[in-house]
Amino acid sequence: MNYWLVADHLCRHCGIGRVLVSAEPAAQSIAKCSSCGKTGATVKSLCFCGHTYTKTGDGSGMRCVRNIDRKATPHEIVVEVVIADVGDPPQKIKKDLNREW
Repeated sequence: MNYWLVADHLCRHCGIGRVLVSAEPAAQSIAKCSSCGKTGATVKSLCFCGHTYTKTGDGSGMRCVRNIDRKATPHEIVVEVVIADVGDPPQKIKKDLNREW
């Protein structure tokens, strides 16, 4: 019987599924999307956190974060777009990439 843990990450393939992690020893653990079923060796291989803008080379990319404003958007996890800026810490632009069906 497989047991899955729900991670605080969204699948970057379908944009709506939460990433699950198998409760196996680390060497045998896999990640899987709860919606589209895609699998990967790690959470970052499936989630938005694994998506960076490689052409910029400055760490800009997307990050999965807990939604602190559930009144505006009811989703528990949302995706934050991080754009690195010269000098100051990176700016964070919060985007809800969940789709309303």
